[in-house]
Amino acid sequence: MESIEYLGFVATLFILASFVMDGNKLRVVNSVGALLWFVYGMFTDGYSIMFLNMCVILIHIVKLWKSSKKSITAQ
Repeated sequence: MESIEYLGFVATLFILASFVMDGNKLRVVNSVGALLWFVYGMFTDGYSIMFLNMCVILIHIVKLWKSSKKSITAQ
């Protein structure tokens, strides 16, 4: 197995782990997995993988930003 495949498996583990989490922790762990999948896509010329995971990362960033903004105003 090539080294890049290990990266794919690690990315998969992060994504799977995020499914047993809630809230912001889910978003952070899933973002790490998506970032790893994005890097995997770069090395394998997987443009659809890169596009999907960049979208996932951006969605998580927006949701985390809104969540942190909401918790600041609640204080």
